Amino acid sequence: MGLLDGLMSNAFNDQVVGYLSNQIGASKSQTQSALGSLLPILLNSVSKQGSTQSSGLGSFVSLLDLDKDGSILDDVAGFVLSGKQTNAGSILGSLLGGNQQQVQGYVSDDSGLSSQATGKLMELAAPVVMSYLGRQNKQSSSGIGDLLGGFLGDMSQKAPQSSSVIDQLLDDKKTTVDNDIAKLGSSLLGSLFG
Repeated sequence: MGLLDGLMSNAFNDQVVGYLSNQIGASKSQTQSALGSLLPILLNSVSKQGSTQSSGLGSFVSLLDLDKDGSILDDVAGFVLSGKQTNAGSILGSLLGGNQQQVQGYVSDDSGLSSQATGKLMELAAPVVMSYLGRQNKQSSSGIGDLLGGFLGDMSQKAPQSSSVIDQLLDDKKTTVDNDIAKLGSSLLGSLFG
């Protein structure tokens, strides 16, 4: 099972998506669509950030592993229902930096969620993603680097143009995403699930 598929089935299963949709005031289909756009962006950002850290991805994940005991993963539904965006600002700031608003706008446009609902979804999803990656890093004999590498390889094979979308979203020098790329939307990112 790939990293994205594992994240969706283990952390963002149908029940959790239902709870998330209630928390952000959106339909399950919109929430699912937004996650389909958001999660590949966050995973790509982890890979990008980790590759720029002198000590590598393992140390980067450990740095952001603020849920030390992985308790979020033991009860993702409870975490979502609590509405506590634990360390979300720190995690999103570290992953997306100055691109956070651009990513939020893109996911909002792509999924049809309001900007406010998208922002809340990002704050709830980011700690879960990092907790999942932290746990995978501890459980994997080869570390998180190979898992992220496998995800990036799958993405380049299943949805090669999505790399252009994500690269533009995470490019510190760009202020907007090209319209022709943005129009590709979830049809590309969504094809990673399957």
